[in-house]
Amino acid sequence: MANASIHLNITSLDSHDRSFFYGDGCFTTMYADNHKIFLLEQHLARLSGDSSKLYISIDNWPELQERLETLLINITSPHVVKVLVSRGVGGRGYSPKACDSPSIYIYTYPITLNNCDLNKSALSVGIADIELADQAQLAGLKHNSRLEQVLAKQELLSMHEDGLTFDDLLLLDTSQHVIEASSANIFYQLNDIWYTPQLNKQGVAGVMRDFVMDTMKAAGIECQVALHHIDELKRVNAAFICNAVQLIQPLKSVCINSQEHEISETASRDIFKLILDALFRV
Repeated sequence: MANASIHLNITSLDSHDRSFFYGDGCFTTMYADNHKIFLLEQHLARLSGDSSKLYISIDNWPELQERLETLLINITSPHVVKVLVSRGVGGRGYSPKACDSPSIYIYTYPITLNNCDLNKSALSVGIADIELADQAQLAGLKHNSRLEQVLAKQELLSMHEDGLTFDDLLLLDTSQHVIEASSANIFYQLNDIWYTPQLNKQGVAGVMRDFVMDTMKAAGIECQVALHHIDELKRVNAAFICNAVQLIQPLKSVCINSQEHEISETASRDIFKLILDALFRV
């Protein structure tokens, strides 16, 4: 195990950092406001777990938590706090041999949106052309190599240039199962049962996804992990996407094969209120 060097809001890094070279690391993105990071313990657990799965050994996680808590003293308005782990500086080539000095980078960004607003606008989503590849060993991890998501965002920009007004895109696997949005997990309701996609071959298992499932279970709301073909979304009762920054974002429509299918927002907003109440109790 090693003590990682911890850096705050730096504007340059070593050009041989393996995160820059190979995406060799992981990260988490958090929502902070009024001297608090929502779900901080869960985010730290995720960083520790993902780092271990990538064989990046770090033992000074308590120091990182102390640094974040000190940082919060000056955060009085909505901010994004991003923490990125890198295996550190290494030589030429993929091998991590002798690369035993990991780095942790903390970045803070003020945001203008109040993501706790229960009345925020619902989203319209389309379907991305890019499909998520199967990779069971990396499934669920928020690793630093996010080219699939970058290409999905580029695709969304191209759609906007063509006059399409989707707010986000859903990503499918190669069998046309719904997996996630471009930077968020998805939940949808079919026949009064909530579902969220299984993420054992691709996708990111978000901190908010876990919190939503735990909160639903505590409230006696049935939520199952399963895979559904994209055509099943034509008949959903409700749907929302979620991540640790957006929190809950209700969906109002999904466009499948050039046909727009409207979605009721009522049940999603009920879940949003439930999640907000739970977040402020944590």
